[in-house]
Amino acid sequence: MRRILVIALGAALLFPMGVQAEATKDELTPPRHGLGFSIRAGGSFPTTDILDHNDSKPGPALNVQFYYSFKRILNVGIMAEYDQHRVEDTRFGKTGEFETFSLMPFVEGHVTMGRFSPYLSVGLGINVNEFEESGGLNNFCGANGCKVEPDPTVAFRIAGGTDIFLNDHVALNLEVAWKSNKGDAEFEVNGTKAFESKFTSHTFLALAGVKFYFPSSR
Repeated sequence: MRRILVIALGAALLFPMGVQAEATKDELTPPRHGLGFSIRAGGSFPTTDILDHNDSKPGPALNVQFYYSFKRILNVGIMAEYDQHRVEDTRFGKTGEFETFSLMPFVEGHVTMGRFSPYLSVGLGINVNEFEESGGLNNFCGANGCKVEPDPTVAFRIAGGTDIFLNDHVALNLEVAWKSNKGDAEFEVNGTKAFESKFTSHTFLALAGVKFYFPSSR
């Protein structure tokens, strides 16, 4: 009986210590459900020339996410992403700036390894495309200039990255992604529709930023 009491007392003392050690070995409290927000910036690299007979250059990218996190294992939310590319023609230099604003729901699955949390992400939504014509293009076209009007397209995005937690609420984030963007564009010269053509603006993105987690009290 005495041995049983000693064993039971020892187990009662060691069990809370074991739980505490598990909870604090990486100095992070056990993950909980809650809202989250992220902001990342970086570069966007076109996989092909966006317009025929034009060279496309890498440009900046900005990404913002709002999501609900299920114990930092599954994030479900919506993201807004902006990227821009300079387009150049050998005849007159800069053709203009091709800009894309993407809005898409996404799902992000994580594997937790202490402070590191690698993940894969998939999103599906819409690309809203704009083209800002350069002065060189307008001079080339004539008195009333040219206008390029790319249509909206379906956006499919797949990404991989990692969160590096600084504490329970803040994580550094690194991510690489590929996003689809292919559709039709209408070309006007001096106010008259001249022709329609395809454009392709599939891009690779490299992003770095910060994620914020706001877990519930439970």
